[in-house]
Amino acid sequence: MAEALQLEQALADAHLPALLAALVHVTGDPDWLRPEWAPTYVPLTRGDPGISEEEQAKIRKQAKAAIEAFIASGAPPKLTTPDRQLLGRMMDFVGGGPIPDMYGDFLFDELAISGTSSKDPKFEAPKVREAARRLRVLVIGAGMSGLLTGIRLSQAGVPFEIVDKNADVGGTWFENTYPGCRVDNANHMYSYSFEPNHFWPQHFSPQPVLLSYFRGIADKYDLKKHIRFETLVESVTWDEARAVWRAELVGPGGTRETVEANAVVSAVGQLNRPRFPDIEGMGSFEGPAFHSAEWRHDVDLEGKRVAVIGTGASAYQFVPEIAPKVGSLKVFQRTPPWGLPVEHYHENVPEGVKWLLEHVPYYDKWYRFYLFWTTTEGFLPMVKSDPAWNGGPGAVSADNAMLREMAAAALAMQVQDRPDLLPHVVPEYPLGGKRAVLDNGVWIGALKRPNVQLVTEKITRITPKGDRHRRRDRARGRRADLRHRLPGLELPGLLQGEGQGRAGAARRLERRRAGLPGRHGAGLPELLHDLWAEHQHRRERLHHLLFRMRGPVHRGLPEAAGRDRSPGDRGEAGRPRRLQPTRRRG
Repeated sequence: MAEALQLEQALADAHLPALLAALVHVTGDPDWLRPEWAPTYVPLTRGDPGISEEEQAKIRKQAKAAIEAFIASGAPPKLTTPDRQLLGRMMDFVGGGPIPDMYGDFLFDELAISGTSSKDPKFEAPKVREAARRLRVLVIGAGMSGLLTGIRLSQAGVPFEIVDKNADVGGTWFENTYPGCRVDNANHMYSYSFEPNHFWPQHFSPQPVLLSYFRGIADKYDLKKHIRFETLVESVTWDEARAVWRAELVGPGGTRETVEANAVVSAVGQLNRPRFPDIEGMGSFEGPAFHSAEWRHDVDLEGKRVAVIGTGASAYQFVPEIAPKVGSLKVFQRTPPWGLPVEHYHENVPEGVKWLLEHVPYYDKWYRFYLFWTTTEGFLPMVKSDPAWNGGPGAVSADNAMLREMAAAALAMQVQDRPDLLPHVVPEYPLGGKRAVLDNGVWIGALKRPNVQLVTEKITRITPKGDRHRRRDRARGRRADLRHRLPGLELPGLLQGEGQGRAGAARRLERRRAGLPGRHGAGLPELLHDLWAEHQHRRERLHHLLFRMRGPVHRGLPEAAGRDRSPGDRGEAGRPRRLQPTRRRG
């Protein structure tokens, strides 16, 4: 009885498209990929497959019987490695639409359905294995990438050494300990594909959990015996005559050593060096001042007057944590980031999901694939620039403009009671022009607190007692007991843009208040579904019009152009069904 209840809960929590793909493996039957069960995802929502409740009930009932039969039989899955055509069909199904052929080889390899991939070292020839043993590789950094490099080199039989400036592994997850620090990629994707964790406590786990994961990886693969901790690489030079790299190392206590290597792998990452803004008087403030990446836990913020410079990803995480504790908080913002709505950002992973990941073969692979495709390459068309776009500088394509409208509407809904914040939380540049951040409402909730003030005037100078910022061409002194410097971190470069579009979100919100269009009083998920359905409808009307004007030639059409309509293209509550392309993967 307990197992039956557990399975019932698991099916209620399941991501159904991933489960259906897993059942193809379990039963050997590709009929689980029924057209009426094909998902239709809406951007910026949490993965609702767009399948009617009636059909979802059918899926769960049939899946329950199949899983119970599989567990009772004790037999292995009937289909371990589908042929290329079926695998492509499964990928299209779980991804929510046709995946371009150009991604085929990459995604087949990334899935690693057979348990192996091209990334696994395969040094089988004796001469190759012997040559590998004669190599020496130096890896700089013991974070996520450095540990992975060490694992692969171990598997290949290549001698190596890892150098890290910290006292332990983990990289950014060792260094960043500010309040609220957590990953902003779903954990079931932000982990090694060959070392999945079926028991992540949250969808986006906090820093201590991530650090524990990487420490466990280092222990499992016995990597620490290869690592020099608290050691800096001061310089690396190439010795042409001897064909080796010479690395100057500075170890604990300032000890120096030169090591040689045939190859050097830089795994230092991009976000490992705090960067402070170029503001006059920087460093003169008399109170405690520090960067979020070097958080001072010895400083008590309770009841203090605090200033934060910058509104990047770290600020989005720690400001909501400290806002309820401080006496007052000024948040200085130069440019707002795009805050994308993620309702489950702080939620625990349901126990049913953990059960499926652990007990249903291949569910973990397809769930990871769904997360990977829908949040990375599958998202690319919505932020890719269209050279023919002439709709204004606030977007770079028709799809990007729609995505902007959806994100802006989500932000506008959160500030209905504080319309003064709307111009300061919706960016003017196109969505995708800079790193977006994730939020489930706690950021704007913090900005709306009575003890928090968002300041958008430029800081002209920092004084021993506080800051001066320009307002109406006048400089005013502001005193603060503490200042947290958070301008950002060193990066190779950022693409920036300008634009407009705040008014459109506000107008749509007002129309929804009046009941036009869509369901009166609908919340954020309903609003995003309605906006997406309207966007798809506009695209389909354009496609139909141009088809009548031009026939089968579709120059300059949106991405959906050239796809055939099926009879059931409109789903429940006006949700669009995916459009099918004319080509199929062979």
